[in-house]
Amino acid sequence: MDTEIHQLLDFETFHILKRNQRAPEGYAQVPLIIVFDVKHDGRRKCRQVAGGHVTEATTENVYLTVISPEGVQCVIFVAEHNSLDVWGGDDVGNVYLN
Repeated sequence: MDTEIHQLLDFETFHILKRNQRAPEGYAQVPLIIVFDVKHDGRRKCRQVAGGHVTEATTENVYLTVISPEGVQCVIFVAEHNSLDVWGGDDVGNVYLN
């Protein structure tokens, strides 16, 4: 938990307001929650997540964070029929901060 919080502070991801302080004009106050998880290999993980659902959608830097099963099936289908190898990556640290 300390690692996650320190990385967010090091990247200056958020501007922390004092209690009852309003967000500056043009900015929205976003709630934060901490999510805990135990990975399949027993590692414990912690992520601090911003409630982006309360903000307006931007036109840049918008992407799908989780791929659908149908999307994976399509990629594997195309790769198989073109004799391509399929590689996958998992758990990129602080991908949202970068």
